[in-house]
Amino acid sequence: MRRLPISLFALLLLCAVAGRAPAQEKSSSQSSPRASGSSDAGGQRLPDSRYLGRLLIGDDAPDFELPSSDGTRFRLHSIHGLEAVAVVFVQRPDRDLASYASVGDSLRQDGIRVLFVCAERTSNVAASWPNLWLLYDHKGEVAQRFGAYDVVTGATVPALFLLDDTGHVRFLAVGTVPDPKDLSTLAAHVLARDWKTGTAKLD
Repeated sequence: MRRLPISLFALLLLCAVAGRAPAQEKSSSQSSPRASGSSDAGGQRLPDSRYLGRLLIGDDAPDFELPSSDGTRFRLHSIHGLEAVAVVFVQRPDRDLASYASVGDSLRQDGIRVLFVCAERTSNVAASWPNLWLLYDHKGEVAQRFGAYDVVTGATVPALFLLDDTGHVRFLAVGTVPDPKDLSTLAAHVLARDWKTGTAKLD
């Protein structure tokens, strides 16, 4: 008769252990998805995950066609094989564009065209300059294809892409745009002289 309470106790203990295992399984399955991205679970985003379609050195730049400030439309591949290109991305053309236009005049003599691709228009910008093209990318579609677009903020990121006359990327800088003097020096160094030999280097 004394064995009955011991057997009953053992049975209750087994039931308690068996009931606890599914509960642990459920709680671990609920917490497992957090490991895919949140910082408290140790996950980490890829460094450039907020910039889509980032081009790399040597990539063939995608073609695009955009409206310009003078009312015409410009297509990148229309100058394919004729000129190298400095493509500058900005959210709004609020820089001293006249200075860049002056740089554009000198770079054009080296066979380099300067394009400003902007997401927004401003009223205080001249209609056009002879050797600087102001293009409008309102939806940021071209910026996204180049990788100059922040998917978190939905804004165009300041960026510079130097393309040789075959449309290949020879230099890029995302997050900043050089001032006119630096742009002139950089573009001339990378495109006007060194890209043809494939030995583009910065001092």
